[in-house]
Amino acid sequence: VMGIKPGELTYREDVWSGGGNFGPSVEAFAHGLELVNHVFMQFEETPGSYREMDRRVVDTGWGLERLAWYATGKPNAYEAVFPMAAKLRQDLGLVLNPSDPIWREIGLYNVEDRVKIPAEVRRKLEGMAPLHDLYTLLDHTRAVTFALASGALPSNVGGGYNIRTLLRRSFSIIDSRKFDISVTELIKDHARYYGKRFKLMKELPDVEDIVRLERERYANTRTRGREIVVKYLKKGVLKRKLKELYESHGVSPEFAVEVAAGHGLKLRVPDDFYSSIAKDERKVEVEAARELPETKPLYYDRPPEEPFDATVLWSEGRELVLDRTQFYPTGGGQVHDTGIIECKGELFRVVDVRREGKAIVHVLDREAPHTGARVAGRVDATRRRHIMRHHTAVHIVNGAAFKVLGKQVWQAGAEKTPEKARLDITHYKSISPEELREIERISNELVVQNLKVRKMEMPRTEAEQKYGFRIYQGGAVPGSKLRTINILGHDVEACGGTHCDYTGEIGLIKLLGSKRIQDGVVRIELVAGIPALQKVWEMEDTLNETAGVLEAEPHSLSKAARKLKDKLRALMKGGEIKLHGRKIKWAIVDLPAKALEAKAKQAGGTVVLANRQGAVYVVSDSVSAVELANEICRPLGAAAGGNERVARGGVRNVDGLEDAIKKAIAKYS
Repeated sequence: VMGIKPGELTYREDVWSGGGNFGPSVEAFAHGLELVNHVFMQFEETPGSYREMDRRVVDTGWGLERLAWYATGKPNAYEAVFPMAAKLRQDLGLVLNPSDPIWREIGLYNVEDRVKIPAEVRRKLEGMAPLHDLYTLLDHTRAVTFALASGALPSNVGGGYNIRTLLRRSFSIIDSRKFDISVTELIKDHARYYGKRFKLMKELPDVEDIVRLERERYANTRTRGREIVVKYLKKGVLKRKLKELYESHGVSPEFAVEVAAGHGLKLRVPDDFYSSIAKDERKVEVEAARELPETKPLYYDRPPEEPFDATVLWSEGRELVLDRTQFYPTGGGQVHDTGIIECKGELFRVVDVRREGKAIVHVLDREAPHTGARVAGRVDATRRRHIMRHHTAVHIVNGAAFKVLGKQVWQAGAEKTPEKARLDITHYKSISPEELREIERISNELVVQNLKVRKMEMPRTEAEQKYGFRIYQGGAVPGSKLRTINILGHDVEACGGTHCDYTGEIGLIKLLGSKRIQDGVVRIELVAGIPALQKVWEMEDTLNETAGVLEAEPHSLSKAARKLKDKLRALMKGGEIKLHGRKIKWAIVDLPAKALEAKAKQAGGTVVLANRQGAVYVVSDSVSAVELANEICRPLGAAAGGNERVARGGVRNVDGLEDAIKKAIAKYS
């Protein structure tokens, strides 16, 4: 297939190990480039020795990008697999000489051990640094393209952190090299090229908005990070604080080294810096599974009001397993059923239900009936109906969020109880009130249309081919067959929960609000059915009560609130002081201590708020909040606690508070 002449192939016998196994390997080379290897896994490692594996396997490794490199005859793999590389080189004025011997010589050396590389080769490598950075940029942005198209978003946790790191390294390369390159356009170029096979453009979210927000966060991190690095430099602790800077403040060690160099201190990033952070130190406890008999579930085929008879297959303490049951076990974010089990006229309350393998374990309020006993069961149908409405509502809201917010929306978690539900979705910023209102409007339109909720069991492959991988909104589902919940034209998910038959059964969906629970994940809280009506009543009661307190009619409440705000502003004493070009706002207000925090966070930036009872609250994005708070409290015989971002304190001598605030801020300038 490759057209390689047999005489141009070289085979090399070696030993390869990995994952606790090893064996002989045969590697195939053509003109010095390894194309493929075969590892004959024969042995497994044991403490201090090894033994033959029970099952031997052949592990074949094809270097697909190396094949493209070989087939095209390009000087390196990047030129072979990135068609946009040539034009970018031309636009940036970077020179590539394909006939330079360096492309053959480089394979003879370990580039990380520069000392052993001849001076001439080393000089060439240093001259190629801008080209190296361009290739890095192409590689990073391609990875980001596929990740975004798969529903992942930049964040501070898990895989999202990897995406953020790749983007920030890309920004850093562009800034340091002064490359006239747009990360947004690079991602789109990758999507257009690779999209011919992978349909990336169809799945790509709003790249412009995501990249813009990450750029802003990157700039803020660098500004804040520079100040923290300088502080550690002055204290002489920077070298041992590199890990803390990276994990707690998002400051890369390379940036810390760059800032240190600007202050005359030479540092280097430890070789094992990233690998040491990547080590997983968590201990996972695995609970031994019990051998329990299988239970046939009835909750998919019968209405919750219908009682059932069953036989006890296993019993121990307050737990029992039945041959069949109507009781739904906790799973997929849906809380378990409750109800009654009757045996020989004696009633037992079911307080918990959980799945263990193929068994459904019922936990009763007291000692369970013995094995072999015949029982009758009855689920709390009203409670189940509330849960079913909430679960179906979550599917509807998830589909509506996808339509309103964009293709990056994936379910990241959910919980459905009788009282309310929550839906966690991937999204790169907070949801605006207007967007939330639109999600609620679309959701209730679906309810009014009274659509059929189709519940089907399908072979996994058929479901994936028909609906795509978005069916796994709630996470991976085991088994060769999938139970899919299809609200036509709106949302299709693989889901094992209980649902309404028609959307109209939900009655009403009311969104209670949304909040960012972590970078890249937003939580929407909602109620449906009777709980939604009860929530509307609560809001009406609160509105009427507030109107009574302000001596106003409900319809003119906002006008009365504005008047009160103007009165409070008139009582407030404050101002702002400039610090290194930034403004530090301060005020003494007539507000309770608990309200100071919310007020300070609303103001943004660096804010000092105090009240006439002596409470002091500091929120900062430019200086140490706890240090500033202590500078205020200490002269007045008090102290403050907190961290770099938020601090609280309290003083008794309120007469000197204004003067103390001004002097404390002045010290930083």
